Amino acid sequence: MTEKIATRISMFKRNFLGAPIRLAMKSALSGKPCAAAMIPYRQDEKYWVFVTEGDSVQVFFALNFVDTIDKELARVILLEFGQTQRHIKSAPNMFYHDKDFPGQILKDFPTAN
Repeated sequence: MTEKIATRISMFKRNFLGAPIRLAMKSALSGKPCAAAMIPYRQDEKYWVFVTEGDSVQVFFALNFVDTIDKELARVILLEFGQTQRHIKSAPNMFYHDKDFPGQILKDFPTAN
């Protein structure tokens, strides 16, 4: 019984935090405009969802690693994800920014950083 309740709570959190991404994807498929959204999901971590011109959805994640080793490991892993496009034809675009926020975020959310 406890496991069932824990599963339902975690599914609620997943669905609640993922709702802006689903909304953006539905709006991109239907061609209807959708406002950009900023979702804070942890202390010092958030993500942004944008529907760009056409039928494209962009999601930006801001991750906060306190430990230096964690930061370096994350940097290597995220840079490797970005390189997958050379090997996999249908891989989603992925870019890693460790110094500056992407311009799209700063344009729509000037107080983001």
